[in-house]
Amino acid sequence: MASNKSIMDRRTIIYGVVFSIASYASAAVLALSIGAYALSSFLDPIVTLTIPLILISVRLQAMNKKFSVLFLTLFNALLYAVSGLLFMVPTLVIAGIIDEFISWAVGFRGLRAVLVNTTIVGGLVGILSVVFGILMVGLYGAIPFHDLVLAYVIFTVIYFVESVIMGLISFKIGDYLIKSGVIKS
Repeated sequence: MASNKSIMDRRTIIYGVVFSIASYASAAVLALSIGAYALSSFLDPIVTLTIPLILISVRLQAMNKKFSVLFLTLFNALLYAVSGLLFMVPTLVIAGIIDEFISWAVGFRGLRAVLVNTTIVGGLVGILSVVFGILMVGLYGAIPFHDLVLAYVIFTVIYFVESVIMGLISFKIGDYLIKSGVIKS
C-alpha cells in the first residue's frame, strides 16, 4: 500500500527508463541515418521532434505522476551527457523544469494536457538545442546577427508547429495504449 503513495513507484521508473532509452536510441538512429549532426544544428531538432518526441509524450501519459517530467529530464540529460552531446543537457533541463510546473496545472493525460506538454517540451527543446549548439560549437559571431535572429524565428515556428502535430499523434497512440491495457497506470 505504501508504494502507491510514493512519488515514484517501480512501474513509473521502469516506464521512464524504457521509454527514455527508446527515445534516445530513435533520435540517434534518425540523426545518424540522415546525417543531421553533420548537416546543421537546425536539422537535428527536427529529427529529435518526431519519433523521439512521440515516445517522450507517450511515456509521460504512461507515468502520469508528479515529478515524472523531472525524472525523465535528468535521465535523458544523463544519456545525452554520456554520449557527448553536451548542448542537449541544458536544453533538456530547462525544458523539463518548465514543463514539470506546467504539467502540475494541465496534467499528463487528455488531449489538452498532451498537446500543451508536447508543444512546450518540443518547442523549447528545438529552439534551445539550436541556441546551445551554436554557442557550444563556437559559431556565435561567425553568422551575421540578423541572419541568426531570422533563422531562430523561422525555426521556432517550425518547431512549435511540428510539436503540436506530434502532440496529436502522441495523444492518439497514448490514449489507445492506455485504453487497450497495453500500458497500465
